[in-house]
Amino acid sequence: MTAPFGGGPPGKELLRSFAPAFVPWPIPAAAGIALGVAAHAVGAPFVLVAFGAVLAATVAVAVRLDRSGPAAPLAVAATVAALLLPIGWVRHAQREARPEPLAPILGAQVELSGRSDGRLLVIDGLGGETVALRPSGRVPRGPVRVQGVLEAAEGARVPGGFDERAWLRRRDGHAVLRVARVTSAPVRSGLRDRVRAGLTSALPPPEAELMRALTLGEREGIADLRDAFARAGLAHLLALSGLHLGVIAAAIGLATAPLGPARWLLVAAAAVAFAAWI
Repeated sequence: MTAPFGGGPPGKELLRSFAPAFVPWPIPAAAGIALGVAAHAVGAPFVLVAFGAVLAATVAVAVRLDRSGPAAPLAVAATVAALLLPIGWVRHAQREARPEPLAPILGAQVELSGRSDGRLLVIDGLGGETVALRPSGRVPRGPVRVQGVLEAAEGARVPGGFDERAWLRRRDGHAVLRVARVTSAPVRSGLRDRVRAGLTSALPPPEAELMRALTLGEREGIADLRDAFARAGLAHLLALSGLHLGVIAAAIGLATAPLGPARWLLVAAAAVAFAAWI
């Protein structure tokens, strides 16, 4: 008996004709959202953005229904991107419209309490509002109370330069705190503090601060040292990164090689512990 649709099991070609084309959809989804964000950033009206998205999706669906081989995955990708483009526009509009609760006190001497990571302070009681701490590294990590002068974050001073305002907005912040004094800081007595004491107790202050930065990722109080490393083009050495994780993973992997494949469980556990530690 001759099978319909050109051989093979009956209906196989019919099912294949309706099978969706494979598309790694997160890629066009991210591209659509990014295009929506860019459209709002350049001032494109939402009606124009929505119309363009609907038009692109309509054309893409028409091409997809044509089942024209290589064009089908591209059509699916275009449809996903077009449908998510307005979402990017709306999300960026909402972010830009967020209120700036600290605007009325910019330029004033203030005292703020919150949780610090050495660079940023998440202020207590303001729904996650964040300020950048300057100089970076002067305020210890943990719950703190600091005094200083609030300033507005600056945009890029030169084309393509660092845009502090945009960087801070992405972290739910709008202002910079020029720290004058830390009035309250956490009392440290945990495992991390004992490790820190063991690493630095026999070193003079400059070397001790460098050891803390290289091994624990703590850069509080090393502003001058960091500037010197930056001038030498070596500032990346003071930041714990994937390189440090790779060194630790390689060392543990070599040391536990006799265990065979089971050693990778130890490597994975060490990597997770290191990430949590820093």
